Amino acid sequence: MSASHRFLHRFAALLSSAALAFGLSCASAMPAFAEATVPCQLTDDQREAYEADGTLDQRLARAEELGHDQPSEELIARARQRESGVSPQENSVPSNWAGGMPTEGEAHVIALYVDFPAGENEPAYTFEEGDTLEALDALIDGGSGTFPYEDLASYYYRSSYGALEISGDAYAYTAQHPRSYYEGYAYDADNGLFVEALRALDESIDYTDYDGDQDGYIDAVYLHFAGPNYGWMSMWWSQEFKVERDDLSFDGVGLSNCVMLHSPSNDPAGYSTIIHETGHALGLPDYYNAMAQMQYGAWPTGIIGSDIMMDNVGDHNGFSKWLLGWLDEDQVTRVVASSEGIDVTQGEKTLDHIEPAEDGASEVTLDLGRFVTDAAEDTGGIIVVSNADEGIFSDYYVLQYDGFGGNQSLYVNEDGGD
Repeated sequence: MSASHRFLHRFAALLSSAALAFGLSCASAMPAFAEATVPCQLTDDQREAYEADGTLDQRLARAEELGHDQPSEELIARARQRESGVSPQENSVPSNWAGGMPTEGEAHVIALYVDFPAGENEPAYTFEEGDTLEALDALIDGGSGTFPYEDLASYYYRSSYGALEISGDAYAYTAQHPRSYYEGYAYDADNGLFVEALRALDESIDYTDYDGDQDGYIDAVYLHFAGPNYGWMSMWWSQEFKVERDDLSFDGVGLSNCVMLHSPSNDPAGYSTIIHETGHALGLPDYYNAMAQMQYGAWPTGIIGSDIMMDNVGDHNGFSKWLLGWLDEDQVTRVVASSEGIDVTQGEKTLDHIEPAEDGASEVTLDLGRFVTDAAEDTGGIIVVSNADEGIFSDYYVLQYDGFGGNQSLYVNEDGGD
């Protein structure tokens, strides 16, 4: 083991105790809330049921197909270039890759409210009372939910520190066929439900209005469907995916980011779910491990602590915000180990340099107090511990402290009440 890796293991152990102290102060207050609002993760009971009905392998294959186990390649490429000091003007990766939802500026999205007619031996599927077109529209920017999930726009404006402004509209549509008709190819670019609805609504919608970053693609299309969901990673379940067809367009703009929504729009889970799935549209991964859940059960997998991409609770973590370009480099403290010692930097400033110890176990002390903030418009930043070879994309350890501000301004009593 190299000196740099020996240092990393020792330093990570020191920071782990601090990180756990922060995490435990929140975890004791939040289990009931987290358990009630995690529609994206597989539970032990679901896994047993899917093993019994023979659908487990099919559901796992869908999880692998979606590819939400790591950040998008485009997001990583842009972050690597920032890390290497490439300016935005020199950046060869577009600021908003083709078909991607913008991470900065304005995003204009479409929400489809879709019900289904009856078919032979199949009932019509309509929405439950309260799950209305107006409720779906309010999910985007209506402010009718409970803080900090009052709507998609408000959440992401805070999470991005004002860098991303989301707006949009909801449109009602009754499918041409019974719901079972779409189960074989709901995502198909020629016959799928998204394409059918968008083509049918073409006369009443100018789709160029929903290309906020003007990259030639609708920023995102959400489809809230009537009728029951079929459980984790089935077709009728909340999920984000991309349509990859260059020859498909509406008013000259293409279709790429598509999101299925199964949770009722007037339910708290509807708000947290659309926020989570939008994270995928931005290029972020799930921070739980679906494969491990399949094999070992629901817990423990993923990161330590809550995150909107882990258990649909709280804010995006600092690493995600750095990937998305929402954290400036001076808000990232890097502790980099090499054979020449340890360097502590922040942006372009070098804060400290520690010469290598003879036994290879050099230590560095950081004042964690300066990372504490309760300001909703600010962040304490993140500390990234890594070796010098690959930077933040090597084996690394990230420490983050979140104050009681912004999207982290939530508290849940032990009985699960707000």
